[in-house]
Formats: sequence, C-alpha cells, structure tokens
Amino acid sequence: MRAVIPFKKSNANSRLSSLLSKTEREELAFAMLNDVAGTLVSSGCFDVIDILSPSMIEVEVPIRVTEMGFGMKP
Repeated sequence: MRAVIPFKKSNANSRLSSLLSKTEREELAFAMLNDVAGTLVSSGCFDVIDILSPSMIEVEVPIRVTEMGFGMKP
C-alpha cells in the first residue's frame, strides 16, 4: 500500500497567523509532518510513503520526498 502526504512550507498554517509568527507556523507544520510520517512508517502498513511538496524539504524519517506541485501526476 502507498501513502501520500501533501505538504507546503510557504504560508503554512495560515489560519494561525494571528497567534503564531511565520517561523512558529513553519516549525509547527514540520513537527506535524514528522509526526504523521513517523506514525505511517512505524505502522508497517505502507510499502511506499511519499511527501508531495512544491519545494525540497528534509524530514526525520526514512521516506522519499517528491518535488512536485499539488495535483500533478508523475
């Protein structure tokens, strides 16, 4: 089975802009991404876990990051 996680760093969690700075929102977005990716990896249910992102990012779990725009097909 394959899991796909869409992620964008720019303007992350914009609905929280009245409470958090841009840097804090980006840090929160990365923390949430790492939590989701880590949970998927540890579940053992997925052969492939892709993160679709319009920019290159680094995550703390051993998965593939695919640099593509949202809604694009490989």
